[in-house]
Amino acid sequence: MTAFKGIWTRPFWTSMAGEFLAVFLFLVVSLGSTAGITIPGPSDTHIAFCFGFSIAILIHCFGHICEAYLNPAVALAMICTRKITVAKGIFYIVIQCLAAIAGAGVVALVTPNDKWPVGITKIKYTGASMNPARSLGTSVVFNHWENHWIYWLGPMMGGVLASFLYEYLFCPDPEVKLRLQANFSRQRNEDESVQLNVHPGGGGGEYNKLEATA
Repeated sequence: MTAFKGIWTRPFWTSMAGEFLAVFLFLVVSLGSTAGITIPGPSDTHIAFCFGFSIAILIHCFGHICEAYLNPAVALAMICTRKITVAKGIFYIVIQCLAAIAGAGVVALVTPNDKWPVGITKIKYTGASMNPARSLGTSVVFNHWENHWIYWLGPMMGGVLASFLYEYLFCPDPEVKLRLQANFSRQRNEDESVQLNVHPGGGGGEYNKLEATA
């Protein structure tokens, strides 16, 4: 089937293995860096640096092995902009979720229960997860499902919107850019022809008068 083209190949599954390992390490490093800190707990800046640097380093390390999306919202955005097929995108999302659950489980096993901060319900109001896979991993391991759907809906909608803004507004592909330019030029030509047809004798009458006096 065309939809599954490229799925049953070694490079694709190598990419899947890399994606799994990258997400797994992201959960272990990011959650583990704050899980063992006792009350009053890590500051927002501490958490932001841990998550930001860990995902940046992992993308740099695994980018040549896999796509290193590390986030279902990013995978969905790639599907919507036709960068990857729907089948590949689904595989990416499933792998990311499984890796997140495994990573959160490892952190839970090696961390005392009385020192674990519930990350997705802290950081002021929402937890700023921005990664449905990370939210799913901690929810499964710690059985915390309050308002969990928000941590899927918000990032998914944001990822799709951002991908369309980038693809069609900020940095369109050459083919898309040429298509848009052709549409605009065609519309401009049609508008000019309409204006000429509205006053068919406007310019011609003056030209005829000048020709008659000559």
